[in-house]
Amino acid sequence: MSDNLEKSQVVIARILQRLMDHGLQRGDLSFKDLQLGEEYRPFVPTCFDWLMQEGIVRATSSSTTSDGAFFAANPVLTAHGFAVLGKTFNTGSDEIVLAQAVTMSAQSGRSLSSLGDLIGGFLGGFTKSMGS
Repeated sequence: MSDNLEKSQVVIARILQRLMDHGLQRGDLSFKDLQLGEEYRPFVPTCFDWLMQEGIVRATSSSTTSDGAFFAANPVLTAHGFAVLGKTFNTGSDEIVLAQAVTMSAQSGRSLSSLGDLIGGFLGGFTKSMGS
């Protein structure tokens, strides 16, 4: 798996973990809130936009400044996002709820593909979950 794909997975996991922890309340999200190293900064706007386009999250607005600072106003998980995170996917040797996989990835700071048996990875889990 490419290093950039792994970084994307980590960023997506951190965004989702932050939104799960925050619940349905008004607030903001910035790169600083994700507590990631600078090498992840370029991935945040695109990952957030991808999550919005897939209907997993919504926000009042989001923007990125010319110096790369990311900001989202009032980001929350959508009903579809909650449904996707509640689905299970098969790792080959076990089944795991996607929300648990997000938490594992967010806490470890590694992509799911580097967590042993979680073959198929985070993005594959999303694709499979959204298709069913």
